[in-house]
Amino acid sequence: MVNRRQFISALGSVSLIGTAAATGSGLSAEDVPKEVPSGPIYLNQNENPLGMSPHAKKAANAALAYGHRYPDAMVRSLAAKIAHTEGLSNDSVIIGAGSTGLLIAQMFAMSGPNTTVIAPAPTFSRVERQCAVTGATYVPLPVNDRFEVDLEGLERLSAKTTGPVIVYIVTPNNPTGVLVPTNPLFNWIKRAPANVFFLIDEAYHDFVDDPAYQSAVSLVKEGYKNVFVARTFSKLHGMAGMRVGYGFGHADVTGKISAYYAPWNLALPSIAAAMASLDDTDFIARGKKSNSNGKAILTETLDALGLAHIPSQTNFVLHQITGDHQTYKDRMEEAGFLVGRYMNTGPGWNRVSIGTPEEMQAFCRTLKNFRDKDWI
Repeated sequence: MVNRRQFISALGSVSLIGTAAATGSGLSAEDVPKEVPSGPIYLNQNENPLGMSPHAKKAANAALAYGHRYPDAMVRSLAAKIAHTEGLSNDSVIIGAGSTGLLIAQMFAMSGPNTTVIAPAPTFSRVERQCAVTGATYVPLPVNDRFEVDLEGLERLSAKTTGPVIVYIVTPNNPTGVLVPTNPLFNWIKRAPANVFFLIDEAYHDFVDDPAYQSAVSLVKEGYKNVFVARTFSKLHGMAGMRVGYGFGHADVTGKISAYYAPWNLALPSIAAAMASLDDTDFIARGKKSNSNGKAILTETLDALGLAHIPSQTNFVLHQITGDHQTYKDRMEEAGFLVGRYMNTGPGWNRVSIGTPEEMQAFCRTLKNFRDKDWI
């Protein structure tokens, strides 16, 4: 019989399957798609078109041998691994079913009928929908004409609000791709009154290359108790279907949130894949390069067509179109492309996810064809 210590050790070795090959060896040409796949090209969900790390796939498959065991020990191992990487104590990191699962748990833990949630508009809509469940009041504040988050306006709103306040900030924002300036945001968090809590969604953190950017995890390191930071393996790690997210907060904060989810709600293969993916630095670098190249192909075409676009620090671009958005989506689908959701950006804009460079070349040919037909 395998005891718990042996079980944890075995699962740890599962996550290492393939990672020895991942360090220094690079990925073979077979690991990255070179042709446009048959069927629709998915440019609407901000997924990684390269898929999961091959070493993560191997680890997930190997973990199936332990499918009869509950995953909580492995979940703690993943949390400890992330905590070590970020220089935090283990109790400052929690693991959830995607970052969305953690956002929902935070709302259950910290919001109710007397709570006001303040957020920019447009932004990721899960927290707004969760307000309908917890009874909180959701107050959106439109971004400016450059699609930048109005931090001063949000702070004024919070100052006028009585009772508990949750400020929800996605940075870089979705669907705009725009970073929220670090210094003004951090200064507000540091001076905020006791009734204001900050929920920082860093789902696209891994794509940011702006040297001025700093993660809000640094505030957790400094001991601030009024902030929780959520991240995900769904984007750069290519694990959207595996449902693994992680969050950072003071132990008092993570303790409250942990009461609203069960650590065994995650699957062992998902956790093993996440641990292996963290170690596959070559695949991570390849994903960033593919995204950068694909984004450059798109923005060059948009510029050539005279279609405005918002500078993006993510794996998607918000760009101008002409005419009705639904008509544009339908025509793109007929051409073989599923493109972005409307997400309250207003008329004349579309969010497109970045596919492989080959997929973006095909998409850009379709854009040019649409221009020839006066559709955009």
